[in-house]
Amino acid sequence: ILEVTELAGNKRTIKTSEFTLDTSKTELALSVAPKAFSLNVESKVKKVAINPVVNASSGIKSYEIAVSTNGIVVKKFSGNGKVPSSIQWDGLSDAGTRCADGEYVAKIKTIANSGTEASAESGKFLLDSTVPVIKVSVPYVAFSPEETSTKKNLPVVVEESSVEELWTAEIRDGKNAVVKTVRFVNSKAKNFAWDGTDDNGNKVGNGSYSLVVSSVDAAGNKGQATITGISVDARPVSAYVTAEHKG
Repeated sequence: ILEVTELAGNKRTIKTSEFTLDTSKTELALSVAPKAFSLNVESKVKKVAINPVVNASSGIKSYEIAVSTNGIVVKKFSGNGKVPSSIQWDGLSDAGTRCADGEYVAKIKTIANSGTEASAESGKFLLDSTVPVIKVSVPYVAFSPEETSTKKNLPVVVEESSVEELWTAEIRDGKNAVVKTVRFVNSKAKNFAWDGTDDNGNKVGNGSYSLVVSSVDAAGNKGQATITGISVDARPVSAYVTAEHKG
């Protein structure tokens, strides 16, 4: 209510409609999970969730979330009113095309009903559709761990490998149960030899085995190489000597 008194003594009252004075700031936070995803069909991590947290006492009038890489915006989400608690991004641009592998960030901008503007940015996350690379070979598939054998172990040669957080080499028996495991951490897979023992150091039984070398990266991409038909044969060799007597 505004009261005005003129020089002549006349009084006048002016009454406005109710309004809200809001000088508070909008509180914003933005996170993205998981930190890596892939566009490969085989990947189990094909989307990321963009999660805004917004606190504005007067409410939100409008919002815009932009996903960018190297300063170039590739995808926008926008709307009026309340900001969704989570938005899924599938790695496609506004034009519907697949985005390139690389690091991305998400940024949110809001305008409150009071007119206050605010913004926040997520940490970096990775779009990675590159499958781990692995190629292995063995010089032979049959061997015997016995001391008298000329092939006491099975040399595994890694011909090609990408650097990954974890490579796992598994020796599996005829029932596909893992009997031996070799791991390579934060590196390429490397050459190794299987001596015919299990993870407890015991000799495995005679029979057929297989080798599986695999890695699943943070984006869910899987690379794998398999060698089948490996044979462990530690049976003793029988020798017979015959003599022919003529007399």
